[in-house]
Amino acid sequence: MTIIDDAAFIAWSGNVSPSLRDDPRWKLHSYRVAMFAMHRAQDDATDLRRAGADLATITQLLRALGSVSANITEAFGRPTGADRSRFLSYALGSVREAITWYHALAPHIAAHTLDERLEVLSELRRLVLGYQRWLRTHASRLRLV
Repeated sequence: MTIIDDAAFIAWSGNVSPSLRDDPRWKLHSYRVAMFAMHRAQDDATDLRRAGADLATITQLLRALGSVSANITEAFGRPTGADRSRFLSYALGSVREAITWYHALAPHIAAHTLDERLEVLSELRRLVLGYQRWLRTHASRLRLV
């Protein structure tokens, strides 16, 4: 199932504040998925601490996921395809880092929850890679200010 059909994603999207939803970056599906993943990790953090997970590892996970949406936002605001691609590369690296941190936290998280989180991150990785591929073929026509 893709995230667009995920009940939790749909419910979360419906409860996002208008200040975020009205911003042009909200149109980017990759940004919405990155924000959803970050919010899910924030919810997971409390349960992970209760389960005895290392605070430093949890913090690394949250930082990596915050970096994904931040770099997608940064890419969205850049005027050239090359600039956008550079920040998308950072976002992609942070997605992969978050996957690693979730694996590190696996002993403290239910298997079905881990699978759900990794599925979202895998889809997010595909979205960022797709955005990069699109930029390679369309970057010469992009010029935003």
